[in-house]
Amino acid sequence: MTQFFVTSSYLSQNPDVAEAVARGLFTAQQHFELHGKSEGRSPGPMFDTDYYLARNPDVADAVSGGHLTAYDHFLTHGAGEGRVSFEAFDPEFYLAHNADVAAAVAEAKLTAMEHLIRFGQSEARRISLLLNLGDYIRANRDVAEAVEAGRLTAMDHFLNHGIGEGRDLGNGIVLADFANDPIFTQALASSQIGQALARLEAVAPFMPEFQAPANWTPAADLPIPTDFVPVEGKTLVIPEGVQVPEGMTLPDTFMPVTPVEPEVPAEPEPEPEPEPEPEPGPGPGPGPGPEPEPEPEPEPEPEPEPEPGPGPGPGPGPGPEPEPDDRDDEGDANGANAKTVDILIGLGNGNTGMIDDYLALGTDLSSLIGGQMEDVNGNGDSIIDVGESIVVTGVSSADLSSLSGGNGFGFGLGFGQ
Repeated sequence: MTQFFVTSSYLSQNPDVAEAVARGLFTAQQHFELHGKSEGRSPGPMFDTDYYLARNPDVADAVSGGHLTAYDHFLTHGAGEGRVSFEAFDPEFYLAHNADVAAAVAEAKLTAMEHLIRFGQSEARRISLLLNLGDYIRANRDVAEAVEAGRLTAMDHFLNHGIGEGRDLGNGIVLADFANDPIFTQALASSQIGQALARLEAVAPFMPEFQAPANWTPAADLPIPTDFVPVEGKTLVIPEGVQVPEGMTLPDTFMPVTPVEPEVPAEPEPEPEPEPEPEPGPGPGPGPGPEPEPEPEPEPEPEPEPEPGPGPGPGPGPGPEPEPDDRDDEGDANGANAKTVDILIGLGNGNTGMIDDYLALGTDLSSLIGGQMEDVNGNGDSIIDVGESIVVTGVSSADLSSLSGGNGFGFGLGFGQ
């Protein structure tokens, strides 16, 4: 698996070897095979000897006993056992975002680490949260041309050139934005590519331009890189779902966080109280029914108004006609047929007298046959005048009607207001 050995990386990490190579004593790869791997030197970015031994103490014990080197263990056993050779690779993430690889691993055809070494690094795949080789090639045309020509793989270019050139990763992250961060720059200066990649992975989710995979969600306790130093004009954000630990003060390199107040659940509306059931009445019968409506009280019948005597009255115009008074008048020549008729017309004070029928002013009552007249308050004659009150007895209403022939003023019998 010569894919692990990268000459430029090996010489930058080992200046003594670079000097010997410059004198022509051997090549860089010869030095690694003859001396470097047994001395614990790393062949390139994809195999970090210190990381591998720290992660696998059983291998460290075998190496310290002189049985084999860390690199040899990985090639003969570790890759097939699924052991990881550098910090920036996450096998679980790799399988979660490459379904075909996960299917092959499930069939025990190979491990995620083996797939990356043999196939993945040469394909347009998502390698990690930070790096999608397809995005990287599309964002860097010169790299795409070199890969198409077979001069190197996209992974080779990124690890050995792109990471130090400030390249665009094609997912919103531009490595030039890390130029002021001391942790990243120092890792590059010492050729600790694994540490540089780890720094990129730690900071990228907090960059507002970062385009995370569609099915990736940051953990609530994702460590916040408060020590990151951005280039001028760049600020970080807290991704949705990440919680700022209580008591932590974010530096000015982060955009202010608006605290999210928890939603207060609405209080449920109280249920209406049930109406009390009516208490049963005494006895075996059913309970009381609805109360009967009270019967309306009978209206009192109006009392008949007394007939006023002759003379002016205080009230307004005529009221209802009273029934004629058919009473016997003792001494009357006509006996039971005699009537007393009050002829009260034109009283002169706004009231109107009432007569039995239609009699006009100026009617002469002396022509009544068999009747007797009494001029109560008039001028002593039998002519109907204004202000006169004449009482006629012993005649009928028909006799009175014959005097006017049915014309004149119509008044009713009796005295009206």
